[in-house]
Amino acid sequence: FESLALPITPQDYRVVMPSPDIAGPAIRLSIGLEDAGDLIADLAQALAHTGNAR
Repeated sequence: FESLALPITPQDYRVVMPSPDIAGPAIRLSIGLEDAGDLIADLAQALAHTGNAR
């Protein structure tokens, strides 16, 4: 039951068909089998900690 969040730059992963619409940093989420409510709460807490929660 493990999940992982990694910062990525989408341009680095789109080598076959680069998209001009995708720019800047992103977060790649690999979601495990945890309860959906727990995952949402964890993500909200992490975003609030960075000051970027919306």
